[in-house]
Amino acid sequence: MKNLKENQILGEVEKTLLSFDNDSVLEENPFLYTRIKAEKDIRNSRSKKNFALRFGFSQALVLLILLINIVTVVYYYERNAKQNMQDKLVLELRHDFQIEQSQSSF
Repeated sequence: MKNLKENQILGEVEKTLLSFDNDSVLEENPFLYTRIKAEKDIRNSRSKKNFALRFGFSQALVLLILLINIVTVVYYYERNAKQNMQDKLVLELRHDFQIEQSQSSF
């Protein structure tokens, strides 16, 4: 039984090898190269456009983030300066009018 299966397998392998030897050379399509090259060129041009678009978008995004950070810092320092000025003014008025903490509503 085992020899029979081995002989069948060997026969199939032999038939396969003979079919490779007996086949004629396949003819090539003369326009295949030009179609492949055209498709490759189209993909390359698309990828260059996509790269430029992504690069421009990333630069705009970085600039936007920097601008938001700068505006936030300026706003924070202006607000902090106003608060410090208000605190100094309140302390000065307390001192001028001699108001104690229990008398003020601040």
